[in-house]
Amino acid sequence: MKSFRRLVALVVIVALACFMAVGCGQKEPESGVTKVPQVLTVAIIKDIGSMNPHLYDSDMGAQSLVYEPLVNLDKQGKIIPWLAKSWEMRDGGRKITMKLREDVKFTDGQPFNAAAVKQNFDAVLANAKVHSWLPLVEKIAKVDVVDEYTVTFELKEPYPYFLLELTMVRPVRFLSPGGFASDGKTFAKPIGTGPFILEEYVKDQKAVFIRNENYWQNKPKLEKIILRPIPDTNTRISALMAGEVDLIKGSGVTAVSYLDLLTLKKNPNLVTATQMGDVCNFLLVNPSREPLNDRAVREAIALTVNKAEINQVAYEGQEKVAETMFSPRLPEILGEAKAPARDVAKAKRLLAEAGWVDTNGDGYLEKDGKTLEFTYMIRSDISTQKIVAEVIQAQLKEVGIKMDIDAVEKTVYYDRRKSGEYGIMPDITWGIQYDPQSIFKSFRNERPYLAGIFAGEVGRKFERALKSMDQRERQKLYDEIIDVLMNKEFVVIPLTVQTDIAVYNKKVKGFEFSANVWELGLDLTKVYVEQ
Repeated sequence: MKSFRRLVALVVIVALACFMAVGCGQKEPESGVTKVPQVLTVAIIKDIGSMNPHLYDSDMGAQSLVYEPLVNLDKQGKIIPWLAKSWEMRDGGRKITMKLREDVKFTDGQPFNAAAVKQNFDAVLANAKVHSWLPLVEKIAKVDVVDEYTVTFELKEPYPYFLLELTMVRPVRFLSPGGFASDGKTFAKPIGTGPFILEEYVKDQKAVFIRNENYWQNKPKLEKIILRPIPDTNTRISALMAGEVDLIKGSGVTAVSYLDLLTLKKNPNLVTATQMGDVCNFLLVNPSREPLNDRAVREAIALTVNKAEINQVAYEGQEKVAETMFSPRLPEILGEAKAPARDVAKAKRLLAEAGWVDTNGDGYLEKDGKTLEFTYMIRSDISTQKIVAEVIQAQLKEVGIKMDIDAVEKTVYYDRRKSGEYGIMPDITWGIQYDPQSIFKSFRNERPYLAGIFAGEVGRKFERALKSMDQRERQKLYDEIIDVLMNKEFVVIPLTVQTDIAVYNKKVKGFEFSANVWELGLDLTKVYVEQ
């Protein structure tokens, strides 16, 4: 009987010890993760969309949880192997042979192999017009299967950004053959090789991703990620404060306003992480619209805009004042071409020499009976654009320029950006994988009012840069192009470099920014939730 009581007592002690070990949040020696449900809720701006990896109607963070590239970027922006374990370039860069990993399967069990790579690229190439902004797509002549795990790409000409553009979240990540429709070409359902699987989706409410238990790399520590579309900034912050959301992440004010960021930094229950981003804010001046077709007017505007004041008033001093068009993080940019320094006296002199004078004493200049006036187009859904516009409006009034602010819906904004129905508009560069080659291609091909600039020497330099396999030569050519845009034609006025922001509950551990701000899968690779 005594031995029985001792046995019961021992069992109770052992059970209590186990309970205390778990209850105190001690870590599992195998994984280093606490016995807390490994579920992370992330606020995103919009619904995840169709999840087609070959189109642009989806949230890129969501796509990056499911689909993976042949090569990827490390945190420093260096190209590293991913689904392709090695590659070889021949014929001066015209032929690239890639050896694929042999231990990867799509989440429906189908093998990732050369046939799957070709099927995906054939689908992209068949829809080439949709991808006209991306030089990579027009450079590919064909994709061939060599053997089960070897694929070759033949290019029409050498292209130095072939590997870099393969790292993009879309349109060249891989859908399982089982994710295609019966025609083998069009998208049917989201099946990739990535660390997570889309388990549940309620449009405009939530998307639930569960861990891929057969993931070819180290499995994520998170078991589930819930993406909640919350378009309104204040609602996102309220959800974070209430514990309904664990993480908000984005570039600049797409995450939270900088004023809110300063407040959130003081909250002991939250962690704020920032880094200089790879996206730059700039003004795009339309040289085809009166009176901006007068080069002296464009130069005067460039000399009058006070970037430091814009940073303080609109961005709470939280961004980096830009000296050139692109972020210093971009490896293709030397940064030696600097935008002109502010010089209000010179701006006034240029305008006077061009014949602009205030004839009626209203504070604005006139010429040939017309007021020096133009429209500054902004998006009505981005409040900081209105603040920036008002600051610039006041700055330009100092030299006698009248600027009218036109707030339009998002779709109108993009339509007019193409057609040129505006005077000046705020715009952004696209980031480390896209700049400068893709945005300059957009300038040349999709914005006809800039075509004249690219028709001459600028265009020839751009074509040389797109073909040169010598990085130093490319850097020099791009700096020369940027110099023309900023200091000769005055159609680009750099403002600030955006700051990447993440704000999250202090129970979230292991968060790190990846090289690409649009990526989510890599950011959450090491994340876990602690009590």
